[in-house]
Amino acid sequence: MSADLPPAVKARGRAFSLWFRRGAAVAAALAVGTAALPAEAAVPAAAPGGALTFAGAADWDGDGRTDLIARRDATGDLLLFPGDGKSTPGAASGTVIGTGWNGYTFAGVADWAAAGHPGIIARNDGTGDLWLYPGEGTRAPSSLPPVLIGSGWNGYTFAGVADGTGDRLPDITAREDSGARTLWLYPGEGKPAPSSKPRLSLGTGYGDTTLAGVADWGRFGHASPIVRDDLSGDLRYDPGRGGPSVIGTGWGGYTFADTADWDGDGNADLIARADDTTELWVYPGEGKPAPSTKPRISLGTGW
Repeated sequence: MSADLPPAVKARGRAFSLWFRRGAAVAAALAVGTAALPAEAAVPAAAPGGALTFAGAADWDGDGRTDLIARRDATGDLLLFPGDGKSTPGAASGTVIGTGWNGYTFAGVADWAAAGHPGIIARNDGTGDLWLYPGEGTRAPSSLPPVLIGSGWNGYTFAGVADGTGDRLPDITAREDSGARTLWLYPGEGKPAPSSKPRLSLGTGYGDTTLAGVADWGRFGHASPIVRDDLSGDLRYDPGRGGPSVIGTGWGGYTFADTADWDGDGNADLIARADDTTELWVYPGEGKPAPSTKPRISLGTGW
């Protein structure tokens, strides 16, 4: 465990282990590789309940507002849906910023390289390689080459990419889907390369859960996992301070897009699709480790 991690982050793994089942962790690590265009992999099944698979939410075009990025599964096109801080048109309004994206699993959208613009972090499912696709702050495909930032990533489910250590650099949070179902944090270093920092366990026993995202929902200074208990439908958040908090109920039947500040008030919001209607909703946060009392915002149907 890195010495510069805050005490709340260090304690989080123990808190989650008390809440979930315990078990032995299985070893894995980021691997260094050379940058190259990844080979096309097998086409995955379309997302349940909708025509789009979400990559994440971030200010892709550099206008100061959070945008959505998603793949249209029927074509493999990558689409940008610019946000306006309030609402946005439905899924038909996306701008194509990439093609050939079937066969990839998205980790998130974040400024991994500290370049001033977010990039897309995605796994090639055929090779297990993890790639950074740097953005340029425009509403168009990026001309920058992809960078290999890891290998051996098959067998992981991504929770998101956000600053989990409080150093203002994004980190990758992912669950190992074998063994003890350990949730790991892989610290970033603010460079277009694999990180050399050791990973941090956030706890074990993450079977029977869906990873909703990673966000500083309670305004504690570092992002923490938000997960749905698939048995109860409860949504839980644990910042490493006194154990996890239930921040919502009845969340079965939703696909999570990301957690980001959609409305521009400085608090993390939860973005999720109702799979029976394909309607996308923003659930505004209030900066506290509790359910929000704010009304949800519809981003349209057809997602």
